[in-house]
Amino acid sequence: MYERIYSPAVLMENAALQLDSVLFKERIIYLTGEVDETKCSFVCEQLLYLNSLDTKKPIHLYISGPGGDGEACKMVLNTMDHIDAPVYTYALGMVASADAIIFTHGDKRFITPTTCVMYHQCLSGNQGEIQNISVRTNFTKRFNNIMMSIVMHDCGYINNQEYEHIINSFALMDDKEEYPVLKINPELLLKLKKFKSLIDRDTFLVGQAVINFGGADFFISQTFKTARKLKKL
Repeated sequence: MYERIYSPAVLMENAALQLDSVLFKERIIYLTGEVDETKCSFVCEQLLYLNSLDTKKPIHLYISGPGGDGEACKMVLNTMDHIDAPVYTYALGMVASADAIIFTHGDKRFITPTTCVMYHQCLSGNQGEIQNISVRTNFTKRFNNIMMSIVMHDCGYINNQEYEHIINSFALMDDKEEYPVLKINPELLLKLKKFKSLIDRDTFLVGQAVINFGGADFFISQTFKTARKLKKL
């Protein structure tokens, strides 16, 4: 797993600033490595502060990582929804699981032709007393449905009204049913089940396939680097 060790200093206006600070002044922040509460708290702080400076100018969030804590991921999603400033997300290398969900939630989403995005269902590590395991398992199912609904909406498979209905339904359920009030809307329930079947297991998409799926909007650059002189095989 990649972890940042230090940030190099950059000389600006006779003062040495950390590179992180230089990028931050340009409204550029990043989320790399495994998603956890510490990293996501820092990302949320930066989003809130940059939004307080300018609610119209985009914030650029660069992402690369294997995923991680689902609740920490949701904290970033909630903050992105809360602020007024648009958040443009950039996927580099591999973005998987929770990282992929955060990336897909951007107002504008950029990838490279070789960027890999991986979606899958939420992982469960429930343990403890037997009765509590049952309760947590039911909650994990609900949490998974909520996160799948977020991705489904961000990828353009349901509209805002349908999304609001799904989220409110899962918010009001009592963990006794996997699909609560949604049973009154068979068509919407079918959409959710069908979408979940698309990414129920590790689903790897690269470049144009991510855009085709609805997980990204643009390539960072529409051109490839100039090819080296061709050689015969």
